[in-house]
Amino acid sequence: MAADAPACRQAGLFSTFFSLFGSSSRRRITPDNRINIELLFIHLASASGCAKIFLSKRVYLKSKFRYWIFLPAALFIIVTGFLIFAIYELTNNGDIHPAAVLAFIVFFGIIWIWIVFGELRTKVVKVELYENEIILSRYFGIGKKEVYRVPEFEKFEISLVPSKYDTYEFLSLVSNGKKVIRLSSYYHKNYADLKFALIARLKDPGQRL
Repeated sequence: MAADAPACRQAGLFSTFFSLFGSSSRRRITPDNRINIELLFIHLASASGCAKIFLSKRVYLKSKFRYWIFLPAALFIIVTGFLIFAIYELTNNGDIHPAAVLAFIVFFGIIWIWIVFGELRTKVVKVELYENEIILSRYFGIGKKEVYRVPEFEKFEISLVPSKYDTYEFLSLVSNGKKVIRLSSYYHKNYADLKFALIARLKDPGQRL
């Protein structure tokens, strides 16, 4: 064990490395190269046994939201308000043409569905990571807890979503060909730690999208 100590001291460098390159748009390294280097670090740690030591000190890990998590919540409230107003006008105001109100309802209804099922249900989630279990709570962490065993996931997938100010990374855990858990550097403050802990626990090296 003592012989492995010098090499395994480098395990603490992974979180530091992820933090340094967390905002890749402001650095010369490209997002694609950053991910490849991160995966290389994780595989080297797993091969050397450092990952096991690193994870043994982090048996429990909980996701943390970024401060702008209120944005999808605010958007949900605004769109819901518009829908309620439109339905009220459709049923109580005869001066407005019904077709115009229906078009309004359809437009904001599509946005509402995207917010609820596309963002709040799949991306704005809380994850609690144990040694061999992952507990997922959707909708800001207030949804019903879903318990998964780590061996249930056959692989992970990493994708990049560019924006005007930065490129954000999404990590998906796949079970039976379906993306079950999705984490992102946009919504989760400790995404780098979660990513390392999850990937190091999985057997499959994963794939890029």
